[in-house]
Amino acid sequence: MFCIDHILFRTNEPNEDRLIPSIACPICQFKKMPDHLFITYIKKRTGISKEDVLKDMKERFKDWKELIEYLNSK
Repeated sequence: MFCIDHILFRTNEPNEDRLIPSIACPICQFKKMPDHLFITYIKKRTGISKEDVLKDMKERFKDWKELIEYLNSK
């Protein structure tokens, strides 16, 4: 993954780092997404809060193990 405005990469020339262009950045091209952006987007898009998620989890699962089994299932 890249970004932070298309991360610097080293060239073979001393003191000549270059930026990767946005066209080659998987994040800018919506091919990859860091987890924190995914979570922020889903929260904004759905309007769901952490408290809502915790309440839902308490209602659906009897314990942590059951939640993990659910998350790991297909």
